[in-house]
Amino acid sequence: MVGRFIGGRLMADRARGQSGGAVRRRFFLGAMSGLLAVSTGCGMSSSLSGASDPSNSSVGRFVSLVERYRIAQRGRLPSNEQELRTFATTIHPDDLKALGVTSVDECFGAGRDGQPVVVLLGQKAPSNGDPSVICYEQEGQDGIRLVGKLGGSVEVADTTRFAELVPTP
Repeated sequence: MVGRFIGGRLMADRARGQSGGAVRRRFFLGAMSGLLAVSTGCGMSSSLSGASDPSNSSVGRFVSLVERYRIAQRGRLPSNEQELRTFATTIHPDDLKALGVTSVDECFGAGRDGQPVVVLLGQKAPSNGDPSVICYEQEGQDGIRLVGKLGGSVEVADTTRFAELVPTP
């Protein structure tokens, strides 16, 4: 049934003069947007005290920005923080509001602990940590740190869990 729907849609688009490539791009962007909405809305875990809404934190905004970059760059990650900052300046103000910020700097702001979020983009992941970690709070709050991961999720980690996710070299 799915094949017929997609095939029928493809035939209808081609009849209107749209190429298969344009249809695939539109499908890919729609699927990625849906994935981003699901992962940022459902991927947050706040079972530990100290982080009532991790998606509305600096870490949450940062991972949302990284996911927006990945969608625009067809799955490629920014090689460093500066590349992500440059991309962020191209985002329309209305789209920034959708991320919950009014300026690009808010995506790179301080964590709940008042210190800049540690960014791991472009660095080799430690062999004994979680390779999906892209950022985290330096000290956290009340023994709890927010850890941003690929896919748009933010994990609320106590000291033990944080040591598993981000081991010290």
